[in-house]
Amino acid sequence: MDAFRIRNILAFSFQSVFLSLVPFVLAFFSVPESTVWRASLLILAMATLGGVVLVLCGVYRLSPSERAVLKAFVVSSVVAILCFMAAVELLAVFGFIRPAPAVFFLGLVVLLGISTVLVARFLFARPAD
Repeated sequence: MDAFRIRNILAFSFQSVFLSLVPFVLAFFSVPESTVWRASLLILAMATLGGVVLVLCGVYRLSPSERAVLKAFVVSSVVAILCFMAAVELLAVFGFIRPAPAVFFLGLVVLLGISTVLVARFLFARPAD
């Protein structure tokens, strides 16, 4: 159970840190600004959906007794927030939501926020042994 929680905490934390570098790397290679933000958002959306897969696969790999300890509301909320954010990011990729840099920043904040909530739950909402 702890490995599952720590894996999710680290995944979302590292995603937010390393994905924040994507626009800088693309700009370093002189990619046009509109392409930088569209590509960055597309990469962020794929990583966010990867986070959904990570959470769901991790839940299904747990034993039934470990799965019973998890709060279904928390898991469902994390998955729903990530899916919603991925949809917003994809809408920004195709120009339906603007400005793209703000959506990118919001996506990073959501990943970091989920990581923060997971850390707080890991520290303070421990199941009874």
